[in-house]
Amino acid sequence: TDLCLIFDTNDERLIEPLFSDIQNYTKNIVFIDHHPLLKSGPLPKQAFIDTTAASTGEIIYNVIKNLDIPLDVNIAESLYLSIVFDTQLFRYIRRSPISHQIAIELLPFIPSPESIHRNLFGGQTPSKISFIAKALAKITYFADNKIAIVLIHKKEIQEFGLTAEDTRDVVDKILDIDCVEVAVSFREDTSTRYNISVRSKLLLDVLEVSELFGGGGHHHASGAMIEGEFLKIRDQIIEYFKKKLE
Repeated sequence: TDLCLIFDTNDERLIEPLFSDIQNYTKNIVFIDHHPLLKSGPLPKQAFIDTTAASTGEIIYNVIKNLDIPLDVNIAESLYLSIVFDTQLFRYIRRSPISHQIAIELLPFIPSPESIHRNLFGGQTPSKISFIAKALAKITYFADNKIAIVLIHKKEIQEFGLTAEDTRDVVDKILDIDCVEVAVSFREDTSTRYNISVRSKLLLDVLEVSELFGGGGHHHASGAMIEGEFLKIRDQIIEYFKKKLE
C-alpha cells in the first residue's frame, strides 16, 4: 500500500499491535490529528496536526474543500458525526465559531441530524443507566469538592453485562457537577492496572498529569494506562491538582 492515514491520534501506541503490522505493508504512514504532540513518548514521522481544530472532522472538511470535492450526504454525515462527537455536541469548541460554521454548511445535506445525536449520545440501556447510577454514587470529593474521583471495578462492569467502552460516559457526568473543576475515573483492568480518564473545566490543564503516567490527549480531556496501587496513584493525582488549583 502506498499510503495509510491514521486519524485522531498521533500516538502510535494507541493502535498497537496494528501499527507495527502496518509498517510492514505500507510505504507511508501519515497521522492526521488535532491533539498536542506528546512531550515524552513516540513522535510521528509524518503528520499533519492542527491543535486549533476542535475535531479531526474540521481538518478533513478543509482538505475536502481545498480539493474542490462537492459535499454529498455521505461526506456531510461523516464530517458532522466527527465534529459533533469530538466537541460533545459543541460543548468543547475551543472558543471558536468554526465548528458551528461548518455544521451550517453540512446540515442541508443531512436528512436526520437528530438520529446522529441519538446514536452517539442516546440509546442507553437500563443496564448501563443502572451502572452509571452505581458509579456516580461512589464519587469521592477532595479540595473543597473541586476534585472528584471514582473507581470502577472490573466486576461491576461484568455485573451489568457491559464492556470497558461503556464506562466512558461516567467521567463526563461527574464534570457536570457545578463545584467540580476536575473529574477523574479509574477503570480497573487488573488488580494493579488502571485506565484513567481525566476531564476538567477551563481553569485546569489535565494533559500534563496524563503525560506523567505515559498517556496523552487534550488539554481538558486526557487519559492514561497506569500500573500500580490505586490509593498511591489516586493520592499523587490529588496532590498534583491541589497544587494546580492553588
